[in-house]
Amino acid sequence: MGKLKRRRTKKIEEIDNEIKNAVNEYKNEPNRYVMISKKIGKGFTSKQIRQRWLSHLDPSICHEELNEDEKKYIIEWVKDYKNNNSSDKICWTKLISEMNSKFGKLRSENKVKNFYYLKERQKKTTTFE
Repeated sequence: MGKLKRRRTKKIEEIDNEIKNAVNEYKNEPNRYVMISKKIGKGFTSKQIRQRWLSHLDPSICHEELNEDEKKYIIEWVKDYKNNNSSDKICWTKLISEMNSKFGKLRSENKVKNFYYLKERQKKTTTFE
């Protein structure tokens, strides 16, 4: 690994640690991500900090790959949800909550969405071939 990559990785780790510490410090504050953004500075918005926390740093998030049962559940759940709701908007937080109850693993919204939309794209490309 080159020096530049090591420095960049170390810098990211430092920022991640600052975010983790600040989340613990401001855990009961209503606008904690805004407060963390101001505290850390470095040009990160509250939205970026929130996203980093929810997708990568939150220790309750399971980072393992989705297993086959989870994948099937996501596909079926979204299909049922779309059939029972007039809105095209999918309630990902509801799906994630139900998956957590069913499988005992809290997944990030990004992981679930990325899996689902990848499957949708694959379905479309195989349809045209």
